[in-house]
Amino acid sequence: MTDVNILISDALRGIERIGLDILSPVVMAEKESSELVSNLDLAIDEFLKQALPAIRPIPYISEETIDGVQSAEMEDIRDFWLVDPLDGTVNAVHGLQYFSTSVSLILDNRVEAAAVLNIPTGDIFSATRGGGLVKNGQRVTIRKNPSKIIMATGFAHDKRLHALQIEVMRRVLPKIDDFRRLASPCLDLAFVAEGVLSGSFEFLKAWDFCAGSLFLDEVGLTHNQSGLFHLSELNRQHWFVCGTADMVCLVTNIYDEIRNDPCSA
Repeated sequence: MTDVNILISDALRGIERIGLDILSPVVMAEKESSELVSNLDLAIDEFLKQALPAIRPIPYISEETIDGVQSAEMEDIRDFWLVDPLDGTVNAVHGLQYFSTSVSLILDNRVEAAAVLNIPTGDIFSATRGGGLVKNGQRVTIRKNPSKIIMATGFAHDKRLHALQIEVMRRVLPKIDDFRRLASPCLDLAFVAEGVLSGSFEFLKAWDFCAGSLFLDEVGLTHNQSGLFHLSELNRQHWFVCGTADMVCLVTNIYDEIRNDPCSA
């Protein structure tokens, strides 16, 4: 499986040239900028659609292609590539240097290998189940006892969920030092696994947290998901929480209190 992860990382390296070519005009109109990032998204998707099945010939599923999968097929497909071609599209549109590509290899509905490319920096986080977390070829040892507790979060596209999440944030904030809203959850989870961030909570879809959940497992951190990925559930919102066991317990208890209180959120 380690060899597979090396091949995945090599495939991601090919994306850097795509991004540089398409995003090279730095100053552009908003409409042109939006179209350009859409082109980047589609170009990455098309590149990986060719590269990944060449590594392992199983179905390729991405945020761009999931709607084309027939519902009758979903329960039959247990092995597949799960890809988020461009996570952090708005950042890319506005020139904020925080966006990524995420690739996960799902076998028997469980993520077995994954990698995330930080497109602006070229850093690659990768992991295989049981093989640890690696950044740019070097084993990651999570930082212990950070001086401040900094948590990442973000807001769901479904605005009906915002009030609930804001109330969770309001109750969590006195227990930590600060929040960061960085807007590429695939990268957020990589930084939690590295120990740069203390934890994260957000409503996410599976391609946002699939790779990160393996990274967290490999460094001994905790998250609230089962670790199983079924095609029929990829498009729904999941409440994802990660960090130390104490942090996950804290956020989960607050979330449950709010959900069970009809006067809250």
